[in-house]
Amino acid sequence: MVVLKSRMAAQPMLRTFRQTVRRHSTSMQPTARAILHEYKPAAWMDVGRLSEVAPKHRLQLSQAPTPLQRWLPFPTRHDTALFIKRDDLTHGTGAGNKIRKLEFLLAEALANSATDIITCGGVQSNHCRTTAILARELGLQPHLVLRSHETCVETLPSTGNLFLNQLLGCHLHLVPKGTPYEPGLRSSMEDIKALLASKDRVGYAIPVGGSNIAGLFGYLEGFAELHAQCQSEGVTDITVTCGSGGTACGLALANRLLGNPYRIWAVAICDNRQYFYQHVQDTLDELALPYQAKDLLTVIDGFKGDGYGEFGKNDVKFIRSVAMQSGVVLDPTYTGKGARALQTMLWTLKTLRGSKMVFVHTGGVFGLMDGRLGSHDSK
Repeated sequence: MVVLKSRMAAQPMLRTFRQTVRRHSTSMQPTARAILHEYKPAAWMDVGRLSEVAPKHRLQLSQAPTPLQRWLPFPTRHDTALFIKRDDLTHGTGAGNKIRKLEFLLAEALANSATDIITCGGVQSNHCRTTAILARELGLQPHLVLRSHETCVETLPSTGNLFLNQLLGCHLHLVPKGTPYEPGLRSSMEDIKALLASKDRVGYAIPVGGSNIAGLFGYLEGFAELHAQCQSEGVTDITVTCGSGGTACGLALANRLLGNPYRIWAVAICDNRQYFYQHVQDTLDELALPYQAKDLLTVIDGFKGDGYGEFGKNDVKFIRSVAMQSGVVLDPTYTGKGARALQTMLWTLKTLRGSKMVFVHTGGVFGLMDGRLGSHDSK
């Protein structure tokens, strides 16, 4: 593993970086799963610029369709039926919502002859872990730019998602925890691409959360799968946790393009309501779609607690209660907070479209294993 601490610090480590890339890359061979399939968007996506910007290829990486199941995680009103979409079962160690986006993003990388994949996120990022696992499956080298309080890889704990990244032999690049995507994380990824190019390797950079236009198609297609399952159950509302915004945007847009069969709720676990409305609106504008973000989904604020990736005793107590009640394990960063919001919504909101709600489980169970659980645990 190599840590490139900054643009200024990168040059002294270039020799080590080159040697490490050479050592890890000599035996890498593409796997059978690295087969590109031609992708043609469905007819209902032929609006605005969607067809024009649609990805040309797709990989078959996920174990889809994932189940839609009845769910009884906590007491609800007697007239309410709750279901859970098990996108935590899309893969083994690569499970979660990100794989749906990565089927398109990694296909684009392979189509562009990439040898290395670069992405970014928090030090316990689910997206980074999933990207690293799938990169290895496809014979590609994973490079992760991680926000962290630590400044040296040797002092990082071997826990949770980070342990899996270490096990996979990822090249790690640490930046301060508060580093924004623009220009910080993106600039760091460009630096790594430049270093790779100096060794005649091709880097492909994936934005935080895989949330860009190519990644959007992951949940345009994911919604079509979910819609087919929901119709027979009479579902009226869908709730998803919102971190980078890509999954919520894809679900909300697909819902609109298919006639608004459901009301979409997105629970913000970082930033704020306005940030996510603007993210969705920017995507709609880029695609020349004549919609307003606030008409496509409702963003719920007030459930991020002390901040992204932070959790306390009440969060752990809730996650344990849901696990004991239903056998479904939530994570402390995303789905735990999203499900707590869902519990509140079911008792207090009068604006639900109906009484049958789906909660999209986006994965993230390895976040429970980052070493902090014991300090908050209370039976």
